[in-house]
Amino acid sequence: MKKDLSQAMLELIDKECERAVIGALITHPSCYYEVGNILKADIFTDPKYRAIFEAVSYMLFNGQAVDLVTLSTYMMQNPVKGVTVEPYEIADISSSCITSATVYYNATNLNDLWQRRQVLLNLHNLADGAADRTKDITDTISEAAEKMQSISDNAVTDISTATDALNELETMLIAQTQGEGAGAKTGFMCFDERGGLKPTHLNVIGAYPGQGKSSIALQMAVNVAVEGDPIAFYTMEMSKAELMARAAAADAGLNVSTMLNSPEQLTQEEWQRFRTSKARLAGLPIYFNEKATTSIEDLLCSAKTFVRRNKIRGIFVDYLQIMSTSRRDKKLSREEFYGDVVRMLKNLAKQENIFVVLLSQLSRDHDSKEPSPDYLRGSGQILEGCDNCYLIFRPEATGSRYSGKYANADPKGTAQIQVCKCRNGQVWQKYILGFKGEQTQFFELSSVPSLSAYSQQSENEPF
Repeated sequence: MKKDLSQAMLELIDKECERAVIGALITHPSCYYEVGNILKADIFTDPKYRAIFEAVSYMLFNGQAVDLVTLSTYMMQNPVKGVTVEPYEIADISSSCITSATVYYNATNLNDLWQRRQVLLNLHNLADGAADRTKDITDTISEAAEKMQSISDNAVTDISTATDALNELETMLIAQTQGEGAGAKTGFMCFDERGGLKPTHLNVIGAYPGQGKSSIALQMAVNVAVEGDPIAFYTMEMSKAELMARAAAADAGLNVSTMLNSPEQLTQEEWQRFRTSKARLAGLPIYFNEKATTSIEDLLCSAKTFVRRNKIRGIFVDYLQIMSTSRRDKKLSREEFYGDVVRMLKNLAKQENIFVVLLSQLSRDHDSKEPSPDYLRGSGQILEGCDNCYLIFRPEATGSRYSGKYANADPKGTAQIQVCKCRNGQVWQKYILGFKGEQTQFFELSSVPSLSAYSQQSENEPF
């Protein structure tokens, strides 16, 4: 089988086509912007062509001019381990390119050949995995499915027109008027009056530590699941049991700290309430994957598997600043890395037609206790990449007060949600919610409680 595979792989390699594309990139660097989204280094089977492509991509990305001299100099100063490309070889490759007119055709051909090689290799690995009885067949199938999806994600997509876009818009509007395709409802007006959690949208919720961002995300997830929409929840700090303890505490009106730290103190009546809540929550379509909770690559693969296997409508990620990557460029700053993660999650939302809710911490290097979008760690990258951004503020937790419109609102047992970015709605609006600390539960208020005259006078008295 290996011999057959090797022969089939060789038949799916076109060195002349690879040479033509590399030659066009050297002599006509501007054509990179026409085919850069089609090509990647792995598509080239010749190590020298692969090295040249990576060099051209890096130089153009960093605003450097590409020609025979600059490219040769760059490759001499930045050699690739195990690959030597001499200046005369670069000149020879470029001399074979007369025109760049066929570069798009050649690039799509290379992409097609690469996909075919990857499919063959994946099928070979699938057959080996199926024959290995020491390996879980479910893992084998899942790995093969994820690989196939990865190959599909790199396929060359067809160009669409304004007519296509308008037809899609009409279909979407008709579906929404019939109750289909609308955003998932969270149970909170500040999100739902903006259409809820819409497919393809990346929503960022920012707050200082201890303000309740995990709690409100969990409540949103539960409310979405109650409506019958499956979701996946990725938590970087808590176990799935701790997370569901919060959901059960909020549902049953129990003290979450007592549940987790001193369950022996629960009364028989509280145990009954817990078991009733457990029965109510157990059937909700909420999924966890504790093996994919830190690496962005693992999370993306896991989410795509959930979409295919469990038809999830969205994912919740808690939280951005604790994430890592196995392929992170060491030259990237932490803020640039956050930007990359945000863009990856936005692409995931678009590709899979799901919503994403991403939690983010705020930087503490500020005097103001009230949050601002500028306090998001990596704020420029995050705000640019997301569709909607909300900030949570609980002045009770910091011994402070609200400002502006709600300056006279009582901070005790309340929280503020500020809309600082909204793709299709008003921004800078503020909402006051209720908050129960014992259950870490947010809830809607019929009216905003005001500070009493005595409280305001006491706070204004000099020490």
